[in-house]
Amino acid sequence: MERQDKPAILILHPLFLAGEDLQKQGVFSALEKRYRLVFIDLPSHGSKMGHAFGELDQVVGAVANELMVREAGTDFVASIGLSLGARILLELQARGHELGLCILDGLVLFDDPRVTLKQSLGTMRRVRLFSKMAPWLVRWIFTKLYGPVCGAAMLRHSQAMEWKSLCKILEGCCSPLPTLTAGQLRKIRFLFGGKEDSYKHIMTLTNKYPKAEVLVQENYDHIQFCANETKDYCALVERLIAGNE
Repeated sequence: MERQDKPAILILHPLFLAGEDLQKQGVFSALEKRYRLVFIDLPSHGSKMGHAFGELDQVVGAVANELMVREAGTDFVASIGLSLGARILLELQARGHELGLCILDGLVLFDDPRVTLKQSLGTMRRVRLFSKMAPWLVRWIFTKLYGPVCGAAMLRHSQAMEWKSLCKILEGCCSPLPTLTAGQLRKIRFLFGGKEDSYKHIMTLTNKYPKAEVLVQENYDHIQFCANETKDYCALVERLIAGNE
């Protein structure tokens, strides 16, 4: 199958990881035989490291514009958003962009965004502090969770990202969820691991979207998808795509 004939999948990365990091780690390598993978970097990541993360609407608009320029006429069979990328993908779907089946993996949801934003900023201050004072420790933690390539990339991004840009990212993630039509919601699959925090997120999600299709993988840990079981993860993506056809 020629490259241009392969069905396309859009992939939006999580916080502190760029598209090239996911490629180098081989997270989606099992999909490459059948699909053409399209990675777009969000501001302050990878190829856009020097670009500050603005308001959420601006970031969503920038991703949409890049898709128009790079992928005009592409009929995506699916799109995958990971954590931060899941939030951006959700916003794109709410704005009516046709991106196939939208798999939102690890979308973090909050009952009280103001409290959560304060807690998140405190956590990120500690991560940045330790990234400078004890980078070996932070790299070891990231590597244990995400694998060697992504672990090194996460350390690099946490050290280089401007604080104002990081604050904007967290503010965007803590903003109210968009309104979705019934048709838009039918094109989304919300994917969570089987941890206690996941069920809290699911309760918040179903309060907002009562008819949301939520998939809970009991043996799947969202934060470790880079480190192991990537073939199983890709197989899950293929099953979801097949079930949507």
